[in-house]
Amino acid sequence: MVNQEFQELKRQWGVNSTERARIIKEMRENLLKRNSGSEKYSFEYIQQGVVISILDCEVEELLKIDGDMNPQGK
Repeated sequence: MVNQEFQELKRQWGVNSTERARIIKEMRENLLKRNSGSEKYSFEYIQQGVVISILDCEVEELLKIDGDMNPQGK
């Protein structure tokens, strides 16, 4: 029973990992569009003056970029 539960969790993880990759890709594309196509984003609020690559950063940074863009109306 426990093994079956674990196998189901592994299956779900496999399915979700594909979805996560697609979602992250789309998040990057969205941020690039909002940043006028520029890969480099310069924070203006959250970490003022810090420059980060939208294409190379982790998901947490993508969320920070989104939060920083929102006050600017982008």
